Amino acid sequence: MRRIAVWFGVAGLCLAACSEGGTSVKCLTDRDCPDPQQCIGGACVLPGDPGIRLCSGDGDCRIDEFCDQGQCRTRPDEPPQDGGDSQPGDLQPDGGSDPGPDSGDGGPRTCTRDEDCLPSEFCDAGLCATRPPPDYSFLNFTVAVSRGGTSGPATQCVTGVHPVARQGGALPPVTVVGGFTVQGTVKDSAGAAAPAARVSILNEPAECYPAPVTADGSGRYAFYLPGGNATPYRLQGETAAGPVAHGEVASLSGNTTRDLAVGTLIDWHGGPLEDTNRTPVDGWTVQAYYRTGADAGKMAHVGARSGPPEAAGEFTLKVTDQLHYDLIGFGPAGTSYPPQVLWEDVCPPTGPGCGPLLSHTLREGVNLTGRITTPSGAGAPGCTLRLQNRDDLRFVATPSSATDGNYQARVRPGAFDVLVFPSPAAFQEGAALYARPNLSVWEDTTLDVALAAGEKVVFSGKVLDAQGRGVADATVRLLVSDTYVGPGAYTHCAPTPAATAADGSFQVTCNVVRP
Repeated sequence: MRRIAVWFGVAGLCLAACSEGGTSVKCLTDRDCPDPQQCIGGACVLPGDPGIRLCSGDGDCRIDEFCDQGQCRTRPDEPPQDGGDSQPGDLQPDGGSDPGPDSGDGGPRTCTRDEDCLPSEFCDAGLCATRPPPDYSFLNFTVAVSRGGTSGPATQCVTGVHPVARQGGALPPVTVVGGFTVQGTVKDSAGAAAPAARVSILNEPAECYPAPVTADGSGRYAFYLPGGNATPYRLQGETAAGPVAHGEVASLSGNTTRDLAVGTLIDWHGGPLEDTNRTPVDGWTVQAYYRTGADAGKMAHVGARSGPPEAAGEFTLKVTDQLHYDLIGFGPAGTSYPPQVLWEDVCPPTGPGCGPLLSHTLREGVNLTGRITTPSGAGAPGCTLRLQNRDDLRFVATPSSATDGNYQARVRPGAFDVLVFPSPAAFQEGAALYARPNLSVWEDTTLDVALAAGEKVVFSGKVLDAQGRGVADATVRLLVSDTYVGPGAYTHCAPTPAATAADGSFQVTCNVVRP
């Protein structure tokens, strides 16, 4: 009897909880609800109640709802579909979560990953924080500043320029010092002006001081150089006839005139040059370098050609001093013989203990071949290779890659430092410099080069004069000082000089590969 009483007590409570009107009440089954109401989700509701949609599965509900115990309910993890504002934590179409508005007091937004934040931000411990600028201070640039004027700052290179730490591509201001004019005339052995002579500064990068050519027939040249140089400027004048003149300019404190005179010439006949079959070969260029004396290591003659008007394979050099020389030969395009030392420590036969240059048999070389590809894997045409012999710096081969990216160089056996400079097209694709030190090439060798994609960075800076004013009439190139194994060794900058603006500011794009 006690069980029956309990059951009727529960039923009585349920019936008391249900009402005859349209108000929803708690229920267990449809029998607990008055007709025509139904018990759905623990509530008595009318089937036509506009606030309730009945369902048997998710497909019976709206896209922002799901079917829960026969009733369509709004998904709690999605923003409402009625155009209302999304709430923090709601899923977004990109799969991230809406960080929501600021905390109300302008504070940071919450996040679960970087994509939840603005492009200039990243997710740091659940909050959106401003992304710090990248750090490129590991790079070591030489800033080559060129000017066309002959007053104010001089054309020059400023070394040891590092980007500002944690400031992206910002460079510190570059101050260029005042300059002076170094000018003069290149003269031949008779004292006459030597037209079309090329004058260069041997101990400075060619990118800093392009060699002027005395093309007007006057033999005159002019440099506008920084004053106060710690070491003398070593000048070299290469005449069109072959003989070379040298001179030096010590610490520069004012405009200076320095003529470069060839001096009295000595005819030096040699040859024939022969291939391995003892057949004379024409078209070889023979250069002379001083081996002794104050100009040791410098060029003495830019090159005499073997063959006509001389006999087959023979040549005649014109040197200015009765000294000892090294003679180096460079073959014509397509030759199967590499550049090589022809004679070492020899002197013109007019001197004591010096004899004639007799026949010389050329030595065979080895092939260095391969293919250069862009970061996308395609062949990279027009790239320049610089193959520097480690045993003798006078031997530098500079082949270029063909339309399919293939290249070939005939070199003397030995160890080489290899640099590959991307073509303008490859640079635009993001290619950076390729460097390979100490490559052994003692036999035919294949070296395929895959140019790496660098991080494209715009470096910006200013060129200032000694008074802190911007230098507006200049062009700027960025040269990477470290090579082969140094930090930033593979970074390559746009080869086209950038012009400075009115305030001296400039921008140069580089493809950066981090160490």
